[in-house]
Amino acid sequence: MSVLLLLTPFGARSVVAERDRDRSDRDARALGGVAAARKRLALLRLENEAVKAELDRLILTAGKYLESAVKNDSRDPKAEDAVLSAVEVVNDYLLLVDAASSRKRGGEPDGEGTVVERTIRALSASSDEIERCLGVVSAASDRAAIREELR
Repeated sequence: MSVLLLLTPFGARSVVAERDRDRSDRDARALGGVAAARKRLALLRLENEAVKAELDRLILTAGKYLESAVKNDSRDPKAEDAVLSAVEVVNDYLLLVDAASSRKRGGEPDGEGTVVERTIRALSASSDEIERCLGVVSAASDRAAIREELR
């Protein structure tokens, strides 16, 4: 019976419609998770200005990605992973900064500088990945590419 249903135009259309509905639901859940992660990052208040600046860049690019994904009805798992991994990076940063401040109170060297540098590099890499997924190329990289071609 189901094979005969697939052979009719109505049956084939209903199968395609059901598949599209499943895909839309899956996409909406994934984008909802990315939006929630972005919101969580946006609500954080960080002391270090350099980390905060890089986090703001990531929040901005994640917003552009979400807007593009909804507008174009397309997703990129790499961009989504970059946003979700940024949440983990910031969580680790906050834990390490807390531990460093505890060590500082105890008179030990805190090692916070390396934590800040690694966090900035990780957040920058995540932002760069999202921008690559969006096809955004910064003016600076355009100029660098042109200079390389001219040499």
